[in-house]
Amino acid sequence: MAKAAAKRKQEEEAEVEIESGAEGETFVVDLDNVDENAQYALLPRGKYPATIESCEFNISQSGGNPMWSLQLVVDEGEYEGSKLFSHIVWGGKAIPRSKKTMTKVAPDVLEQFPCDVADPEIYEQMIGIQLTAQVDIRPYDGRKTNNVKDLLAREGTGESFLDDGD
Repeated sequence: MAKAAAKRKQEEEAEVEIESGAEGETFVVDLDNVDENAQYALLPRGKYPATIESCEFNISQSGGNPMWSLQLVVDEGEYEGSKLFSHIVWGGKAIPRSKKTMTKVAPDVLEQFPCDVADPEIYEQMIGIQLTAQVDIRPYDGRKTNNVKDLLAREGTGESFLDDGD
């Protein structure tokens, strides 16, 4: 517990100071107190109560599909305050998975479909939704990182898209 809190404190202290000039001027970024090797604290595999802190529209790099990029914050326990990241992809083979996720965590938003997923009035409704994030660990770029495997209703009810019916 203390280790996770110390890691979060280190992340908070590593904030970059930016001095902004008048309109049209440049921005000066001071990196003197930034640890280039700092990483987010790695959460153990498990389920974590979380809230969607931000939702932004993007285009996926791999398939060029529209998607929502979610930033989650863990609400309780030893890892309270930790950040997790997930995506809801609106194209290709991901559509059934995305619909299932929305059915579980945001049925009110899903009722507005068909809709323009790039419209902030739609995707910003995701902000503040409480859910449960099922987290795994995977290798990425030579290190271990968290991977949000599933987003579930906060109560933990509902079938996961990872369940294969066995």
